[in-house]
Amino acid sequence: MRREPVDSSCLRALGYDEQSRVLEVEFHSGGLYRFEQVPPEAVRALRAANSLGRHFNRVFKTYAFPYRRLDRG
Repeated sequence: MRREPVDSSCLRALGYDEQSRVLEVEFHSGGLYRFEQVPPEAVRALRAANSLGRHFNRVFKTYAFPYRRLDRG
């Protein structure tokens, strides 16, 4: 999945496939995660947030979308 850089001190890049409702989140710390069952409106709200990291922590930890860490290999 193609990820685009974002302006955030926490998140490095985001990639989203609306058809499969999969969001990939790459962190500056090096972690890469894939979240599933993410509705498009949740991604739009994340991208529009004043603080992407704060919004991500508040929304994605609260709603507990299924996720897994991806290998970078």
